[in-house]
Amino acid sequence: MSIFFISSLNVSAQQPSEQSCCEKTKSGESCVYTSSENCDRRFKSSNEECSESSFCETGCCFNDDGTCSNSASKSTCESKSGLFNKGISCSSIQLCNKGCCILGDNYFMATKQQCQEKSNLYKNLKMEFNPDITDEFTCISQLQNKERGCCVQESECIYTDRLSCTEGSMPPEQSLVQSPWQQSENSQQASATGNAVSPLVNQQNSQQSNQQQNYIGTIFETGKYCSQVPLCGCKAKHHKGCYDGDVYWYDSCNNREGIAQDCDFSNNNLCSKDTLKCESLDCKTTFDKKAINGNDIVGYDGVPRRNGESWCEYDGAVGFGQDLVGSRHYRHLCISGEEFIEPCKDFREEFCLQATGKLQTFNILEAACISNRWKDCATTCNTAKDKKTSAQIKLAMQYDRTCCEDPMKSCFWSAANNENIKKISGDAQKELSSACTDLNSNEPSCQPGDYQSSDPGNGVCIPIVPPGLKFWNDENIEQAKKTEQATADPVKTCETAKRTCTTYFYKNLLTGYDWKKVNTICLKKDFALSAMSYCKSLGDCGTKYNIAGKFSKLAFKCETSDGPCKGNKHGLSYNFINLDWEKEVGGLDAYTKAKPLQTKDFDLNGYKGMGSPDNPYGLANMLVTSIGGIAGTVISGVGLLMPVTTTATTTVAASMPAITLGGEGALAGISGTGGAASGAATSVSWVPLFGILIALVVAAFTLVLQLTAETDQIDITISCLPWQPPYGNKDCEKCTNKEIMEKLNFDTCSEYKCKSLSQNCKWIPENEGSNRTSCITTNINDVNSPKIKPWPEALTKGFKITEFQNGYQITPSPEGYALVSFGILTDEPATCKYALEPNIKYDSMPADFGDVFIDNKHMLTLSAIPNKLNEIYIKCKDANNIANEADYLIKFKARGGKDLTPPIILSSSIKNSAVISGTSTPLSLSINEPSRCRYSNKETTYEQMENPMVCSTDSAINSPSAKFTCSTNLKINEGTNIFYFKCSDLSNNINKESYILTLTGSPQLKITSTSPSGELDLNTITIEATTEGGSNDGIAKCSYTLSSKTYLFNQTDSTEHSTDLPQLSIGSYSIPISCKDSIGNSADATISFKVTRDITPPNLMFVYKQDNTLTISTDEPSACEYSNKDFAFGSGTLMDGQDKDHTLTIEKTKYSIICSDSFNNTGSLFTIYP
Repeated sequence: MSIFFISSLNVSAQQPSEQSCCEKTKSGESCVYTSSENCDRRFKSSNEECSESSFCETGCCFNDDGTCSNSASKSTCESKSGLFNKGISCSSIQLCNKGCCILGDNYFMATKQQCQEKSNLYKNLKMEFNPDITDEFTCISQLQNKERGCCVQESECIYTDRLSCTEGSMPPEQSLVQSPWQQSENSQQASATGNAVSPLVNQQNSQQSNQQQNYIGTIFETGKYCSQVPLCGCKAKHHKGCYDGDVYWYDSCNNREGIAQDCDFSNNNLCSKDTLKCESLDCKTTFDKKAINGNDIVGYDGVPRRNGESWCEYDGAVGFGQDLVGSRHYRHLCISGEEFIEPCKDFREEFCLQATGKLQTFNILEAACISNRWKDCATTCNTAKDKKTSAQIKLAMQYDRTCCEDPMKSCFWSAANNENIKKISGDAQKELSSACTDLNSNEPSCQPGDYQSSDPGNGVCIPIVPPGLKFWNDENIEQAKKTEQATADPVKTCETAKRTCTTYFYKNLLTGYDWKKVNTICLKKDFALSAMSYCKSLGDCGTKYNIAGKFSKLAFKCETSDGPCKGNKHGLSYNFINLDWEKEVGGLDAYTKAKPLQTKDFDLNGYKGMGSPDNPYGLANMLVTSIGGIAGTVISGVGLLMPVTTTATTTVAASMPAITLGGEGALAGISGTGGAASGAATSVSWVPLFGILIALVVAAFTLVLQLTAETDQIDITISCLPWQPPYGNKDCEKCTNKEIMEKLNFDTCSEYKCKSLSQNCKWIPENEGSNRTSCITTNINDVNSPKIKPWPEALTKGFKITEFQNGYQITPSPEGYALVSFGILTDEPATCKYALEPNIKYDSMPADFGDVFIDNKHMLTLSAIPNKLNEIYIKCKDANNIANEADYLIKFKARGGKDLTPPIILSSSIKNSAVISGTSTPLSLSINEPSRCRYSNKETTYEQMENPMVCSTDSAINSPSAKFTCSTNLKINEGTNIFYFKCSDLSNNINKESYILTLTGSPQLKITSTSPSGELDLNTITIEATTEGGSNDGIAKCSYTLSSKTYLFNQTDSTEHSTDLPQLSIGSYSIPISCKDSIGNSADATISFKVTRDITPPNLMFVYKQDNTLTISTDEPSACEYSNKDFAFGSGTLMDGQDKDHTLTIEKTKYSIICSDSFNNTGSLFTIYP
């Protein structure tokens, strides 16, 4: 047996070392296949080759500094916080693609992120990144392209950059141009006139066949002004001009040279185009607007204003029933030393509100046009007029005031005046006391009492600014639809203020059978004045001045139960027919001075940049967002809470009509105490005495009915009708304020203003914005057609006119295709048409003579048909649609000629810069001669344009039915779409320059929210919708359909839309709504809800007594009445408290109580024995 001893042996040194792939070696190398002992144990390792190890796989690494590394390992990439893309080349990753980075005047290749990071280091340099440039040479060459110098061409020298100069040059075969001195005289004149070229005939060729052809080469003189290049012949420092806010020298060729004066915007000065000096950005003076009678309307215009300031201008007195019919509010602005006008929406759909911004060293004015949300004022917020008992009226009055003072409404609560209460109730009490004595009555109402108002909150809700109303009927159906969408129904708006008042008469033995009276206020002129005061506060209703200072009482309508509103009833005389209205309302002066609507001042010192000239004050936005307080702040701003005075310009308070309203059972007594001569602001100061006078009149009439007496009465009704313009035809021209037009280039004329001036004023919508009169005088009895005569001044220079009966001839004969301008004058505003054949009716004539505007001057430019007698047969039609029966003839004979002129694209069916709804739109072009047209989305030659159009090429040029149009259907993408059009005529003359049309595809209009939904238990239901997108960031007009009829929302033409529905019966409703923006984008939705109206009377919840006070609680807000005997609700005594708790002072041992809620749900009588 052998025994072996085995010892441990170290064999590692005797065997090959183990190899591994190290993610990181101890020496810091990455992804190395080496001895395992060389691996850094803090990182991964693998026994596989590195190419097989996942942590060492290679790809593109996008580093956080914007650079990219090809064939980078994953571990290396991730260790540097890079984004690893396995197995792909960096060239296939868009973020790694380099482009040309431009920082100021520095050009270099970089990725977009690298470019952005460089830009972050130099924030004062403008950054541009052009990914289309992919090589360094082209990138750096861009810097050279921006070098400026003189671009010398054979026909002109222009100071510009190298790129503009070199790209403007063309190969000799393409650079055929005509020298300015070679252009024909006729072409120059036609260009100067700017008149339309006839679509019936061809245009003259501006290049005569014998003209010399010039081929232009291009030379760029780097760093030189053109005045330094002898070849140009331009004189240095010839004159000055404004460029980029500074004053520059210009050479005699009108090329900009060196800076003459360095203006500093931060110091509030820029180059003035008037003085060509650095001038202050402030307005040295502003327009001092005067009323029609010469009065200063406001006292703060006509003075210097700071740059960025804005202020309100008016046409006369403003707000609370005083606005003149036809008037409008305006926002004036001072911008860079110039005054501009921004009109608020017409029909006073917006009113101008201003505030003072307070800065450390000065104050500024800022104004904004605010939406006039007036429609609920006289309807939703005036429910008390429909109630029949004192308790119901008091409860409704509280609701009305809360509704009226809602900051989202443009309403004013015209409250009662206690001094007037004392006087009027005192007069009524005397009449009641006399009746009690005459009737020998001991009724409780005959006991002496204090009739002062226990609730000074009684009043009536009116618009802060009365709206303009459409008080006329349109002849044009489309125009009528357009106007109706912008205004409320005038009849429904005004009829709310219709008032009926009853005076009662009685006689018996105690009166000696002499007639006595109760409620005699009805037969006094104060009743008519108060009724009209309330009437005109609702809008263009009743008796008012118009903007021309003419007073119209055509809308005053008075009726009595006895017939005319003038007479004598039982010894009491009355006369509402011969009222001197202008005297009663204070005369025109009281309506031509305005106190501006203003809200609280703003402290702007905390706002960054406020008051500095390089930052707009931005206060207008603050005005809009703070408008919630207008009912209070505006009132404070214009003195509405001040005592009544006798000066119209010191307060507006007294002009507030406060009318006593009552239902048929309440016997309205309407009162007034104002002095007629004290002006519009104080001529009527009417007080709503709902509970007091009603109780007095009811008590007196009850006595008359109950006791033995002979009775009689007279009812007087004052209707509130839409205002009507005065007769006459002398004021129509006042629609345009010529002084404002001349000094501020703004036309104040609108359809609403025009119609307010006279019954004989006619609005011409075609002329709006054309600098032609849009408001003309018409005579409905005018049966004469316009008289036509020559207009010599319109004739092309070098020709003359020879008149003959009903026409004229032009001599000498022009060249064929030469442009000839000529014109006619009419003795009244008219539109004119023409044909190339005689005896064609006006409406069948194919072409307008010059343009479509109604005017007294008419001019046409057309090209002469060669070798032919050109005859133009003309007819005109006036504003009464009376047209000439006989033609007016203009004729001339043209010599021969050759057509070398390309066609002219006269117009397109879609205006340039239009916003388009949808993904496509039809388009047609009007061409001056038969042509073939094409278009493209890029500028190119006619032959390379890929989209042909469908064209009419009727060659019968002499035919009046010839029409030259090309049509297509354009594909529209959201955003900017640019189209380039070129045409070729039948002689193959091709446009060299494109007719460019830029259209914007609008996003889809969407209704993003609607309300209400679910179950509703309301008297008034308001539906609401919100829109976004479309052509104007969600602004649209919305309508709803109810009972198969479609109505416009009351508040719309915005992104938020709301309207109150008429009272609905119990049931489920699905109301379709449709919204449409200004270009036709539409969106539809349905608002669904269920009406579960409250039909349950209030229930008694608690009864308790403390000392001599009895308190009851109901389960809902209500009005409770009590008596010591059985009674019907409405004839008891009202308990204190209008919510759920009601109290009375205990004086009896038994009380019968009845409660009723706001829905007129009346509970059963219950008896309490305290």
